[in-house]
Amino acid sequence: MSAETSSGVSGKKPVNMFWKLGILLAVTIAVAALSYYQLERYAVTAAEQQRQQQQQNMVEILVLADDLDADVVLTMAHFQQRKFPPQYVQDNWLEPHDAPGLVGLKSSRFLARGEPLTIDAFRYDYRHHFSHQLAENYYAVTVSLGIEQLHHGLLAVGDKVLLYAASVLSDTTLWLDNIEVLAVDRQQQQVQHEVALPTTVTFAMTAEQAQRFERMRGGNFQLWLQHPQHDYPALANTTKPHLHIMQAARSDNK
Repeated sequence: MSAETSSGVSGKKPVNMFWKLGILLAVTIAVAALSYYQLERYAVTAAEQQRQQQQQNMVEILVLADDLDADVVLTMAHFQQRKFPPQYVQDNWLEPHDAPGLVGLKSSRFLARGEPLTIDAFRYDYRHHFSHQLAENYYAVTVSLGIEQLHHGLLAVGDKVLLYAASVLSDTTLWLDNIEVLAVDRQQQQVQHEVALPTTVTFAMTAEQAQRFERMRGGNFQLWLQHPQHDYPALANTTKPHLHIMQAARSDNK
């Protein structure tokens, strides 16, 4: 009886040991799997936090929405913004708030889509500037004029005038003929019950004419309106007559 009991107990020990090893192995695998999951979750969370932090520090830069050839006039539809890491951003890169100032400019070269924009990628289009109306080697000279000089508002852009100035002290005269009127400015605020009249006139002059006019504008010069198609004869120099004092004839009688 004792021998059978001893044999039964010894047969159960391997079975219990097997289950204990199986449970231990299962717990170990579960703990390892949980640890791996936790580590993976931590890595994903850390990467997401790092990405969000990088996104917060990213700098928005002005780029083009599409490829652009040279000599294209820029509009707001050509621009978009793109984020760059701060360490890659250069000082001459333009930002989104610079876009309105670029509208109307021309591209100076081919520009690729997404390329960071710099100011040297554009050039001004002077066709709509007032200065573009000037002929080569001409200057725009502006002067304030009175109602009489303005012919009571009848002076208009495109008219040709002669500017005449006579100096009483030096007995000299200066004039400039065939001077074109480039612009006629008008008052910003209209006087009540009165018609707004021009206040200044801008002429087109060569450098020599402008220099002579600067000597004239300090005095009382006059503006003579010319016919746009007539050829006027050149003015002659005028000299004021000199008065000679007659001396009494000397008498022979002493």
